[in-house]
Amino acid sequence: MVVPSPLGKLRNRGNTNSDLRDALDPLGFTWLTSHNFRKTAATLLDDGGLTVRETADQLGHKRVSETLDTYLGRAQPSPKVAKLLDVLAD
Repeated sequence: MVVPSPLGKLRNRGNTNSDLRDALDPLGFTWLTSHNFRKTAATLLDDGGLTVRETADQLGHKRVSETLDTYLGRAQPSPKVAKLLDVLAD
C-alpha cells in the first residue's frame, strides 16, 4: 500500500485519484498521477535494497514479474554488461 486511507486501510482508487486531482491540479501538476507515486515508491524500495518479492508485496502484486515489468524494468544500461561486451569485442 502506497497511499493508505487516513485510518491506514486500503483506499478506493477513484477516491484517491479524485483527491490527488483536487490537490495537484490547482498547483499545475496536471501530469502527476497516483501511478507516479507507486513508481517512485517501487524505485525507492528497489534502491533501498529490498528484494523484488518485498517490493511486490508492498505494492500488492501477486506476481513478482508484474513488479519487474511494470515498475522496475527501467532499461538502464548496466556497467557489468558494457564491461563484458568490451571483453568479447576484443
